[in-house]
Amino acid sequence: MSQLFLFLSFFNNADCRLIYLDKVFESQNMAKYFIVISVKVDNNEGDVVVSNKNLYNSLRRKDRRFTIFDNYCTIIKDKIVKNESIEFTKAKLTKMNTKLIEPDSSVLEWSDKGEEVFVKHYFEVYQEHNYATLKSDVHAQSIPTIVKVLFNWNYLITSVEGNLVIEQLDFCKKDSN
Repeated sequence: MSQLFLFLSFFNNADCRLIYLDKVFESQNMAKYFIVISVKVDNNEGDVVVSNKNLYNSLRRKDRRFTIFDNYCTIIKDKIVKNESIEFTKAKLTKMNTKLIEPDSSVLEWSDKGEEVFVKHYFEVYQEHNYATLKSDVHAQSIPTIVKVLFNWNYLITSVEGNLVIEQLDFCKKDSN
């Protein structure tokens, strides 16, 4: 019985991931959400946090396959699911206003405590309005790791008036409708 539960749980999580990525890559949301993608820069490999719009604009200038938005979405979603890297120069990353994430061990320790504890530690949660904003005392160097953790947990992460925000806290969560 427990094997059946694990099997179904895996597929629910996989379905959720695809639903999440579809939401993040909807054309009307292109400029809205942050994504985390693996990159190769010189001889280094790692992840970056980038706005969907900045990544799209950079890639469509670099490679004709990305000039059509649907192609961009299909290719990037596939790379995210398969954890495949895209090659960039340091100059391109700078132009996209991003750099390789330097993992923050404190953030990772908090993530081990679970989603609810993690979100409440780093964010002011407004359950009645279904969103959360980053607390003002969070160190700037922690933010990329926080975004990576949230992205991996399928949270919709955006910026509103310069503040990091989680939209739809219940998006793709077990007890949401």
